[in-house]
Amino acid sequence: MNYRMMSLMTNQVFFTIKMAAIFSALLLASCATKPPVEKISTASDPSQEIAVTEESISDARSEQVDVFAPQNFRKATKSLAKAKESRADQDKNEEILEHVAESRAWLAQAKQKSQVSKAATTELELARTQAVEAGVRETHPKEFKNLEKQTRSFTEKMEDGNLAKADKKSQELIEAYRKLEVKSVQSSLLGMADDNIKTAKDEGAKKSSPKSLSLAEDKYKMAADAIEKNPRNMPALQAIADEVTRESEHLLMVTRRVKGSQNSSTEDLVLKSEMQDRAIAALTEEKAIELAQVEAQNEQLLERSQLTQEKLLSLEEKQALQTKVGAIRDNFAPGEAEVLQDGDKVVIRLKGLNFKSNQANIEPNHYNLLNKVKESLATLSASQVVIEGHTDSIGKAELNRSLSAKRAEAVEQYLVSNNALNEAQVEARGLGFEKPITENKTRQGRAQNRRIDLIVTPQ
Repeated sequence: MNYRMMSLMTNQVFFTIKMAAIFSALLLASCATKPPVEKISTASDPSQEIAVTEESISDARSEQVDVFAPQNFRKATKSLAKAKESRADQDKNEEILEHVAESRAWLAQAKQKSQVSKAATTELELARTQAVEAGVRETHPKEFKNLEKQTRSFTEKMEDGNLAKADKKSQELIEAYRKLEVKSVQSSLLGMADDNIKTAKDEGAKKSSPKSLSLAEDKYKMAADAIEKNPRNMPALQAIADEVTRESEHLLMVTRRVKGSQNSSTEDLVLKSEMQDRAIAALTEEKAIELAQVEAQNEQLLERSQLTQEKLLSLEEKQALQTKVGAIRDNFAPGEAEVLQDGDKVVIRLKGLNFKSNQANIEPNHYNLLNKVKESLATLSASQVVIEGHTDSIGKAELNRSLSAKRAEAVEQYLVSNNALNEAQVEARGLGFEKPITENKTRQGRAQNRRIDLIVTPQ
């Protein structure tokens, strides 16, 4: 007993019980008479009320209210259409809002009746939803449209309280949706294989390549049967479908090789040749793997050699940089600057470059210090320099940041104007008191934090 038959038998039992249990509820909600209308305040904005109602109708449609309570849903949409027409005709607000209120009343009743219909046709709703999720709208649009008409006709009778033969009709619709779901999945997964097999037959596969055709058709039938038994076991079905597609492509290839052969090759000869090609390809792949392994070993040896050379070069470069840093450090007096090596960069901290309070002008007595900086940059063959201005923590942060930026820019202008650097090589930054090198609690500490740092990147 396959999946579909078991599902239908189970549906039959539960549907019969369910129909008897909710019979009275359907009778109470059966008549499509006009529901009580709750008036909308005349102070309301008609356009806004129309928009809100339109959104509610859209939400109801997504919940399939139009399928399970079609009559009331249609009347809700018609009343809303009248409201729009009345607004376009510039009728009074009271008239427009009256149509909107009627639309909402019909929609509320449609939702109520939809819930009752869904309760009576849970399995039908599930079958329809699963068919839609399988893509029947795209794969079988005409069949789906016809089935939708039948479903609406059925639910209209349910909506009117007509339960005669409802059990049988519901099962027929469920079966139809299940079949359509299976057909949709088969079309999606086996469509390419089906096209390949048909093309091969059109090109004479029955005579030229019967073995390959039989194999492809057998695998196709097995896949179609697997889909029919459980169309929602998608990971397993996809793997089976991929195999069928590959077999159908192989059939088409064999058919065309036999047909296009110049020496009247048979299917057996083509398949034998194919086996030989595969064996050669396997040997070639094995040799390619061996060659790749040898090349990988050679690359590893070369990389090790290069790394060793790079380490030697790196060590020589570090030693050379250390020598330059030492010479630069010796060129400055103790109170003028500190010279530090930070990885591949050099930091020149100008301790002796002082500015007057709240000013950024470089005094003439500091020109000699900045000339030593110029010489240091030449020694390092500086490719890039970042000039950082720093202040102590006294005063507002924004004012300190602005002042520190102006001082850094003053140093930048001096070095550029004296041909130590070009504008593309230097960048001035004002950091205020964001990066102190000591505490700001003492006068001495604050003096150390008021500084200019040059971060130099040598070539």
